Amino acid sequence: PCVVKFYADWCPPCRAISPEFSRLSQEYPEVEFLAVNVDRMGSVSRRNYVNAMPTFLFYNDGKEVGRIIGADIRSVQNHIRELFA
Repeated sequence: PCVVKFYADWCPPCRAISPEFSRLSQEYPEVEFLAVNVDRMGSVSRRNYVNAMPTFLFYNDGKEVGRIIGADIRSVQNHIRELFA
């Protein structure tokens, strides 16, 4: 299982949620947490249809199984529990 956060350095909500995303990676060591900077990795963002930041994509067995748009860490945590627990 994997959670990918798409973010931009200039995005205030992205900066605000970053510590909480790091905390979740400690709380759920069985889940891989990745971060993609949309300005540096535009092709990856476009390939995944990311148009707003932050966007969180959830993968299991290489397939997207969920998506959250916006800095709602509670929803991200709930998705992790529902999908990977």
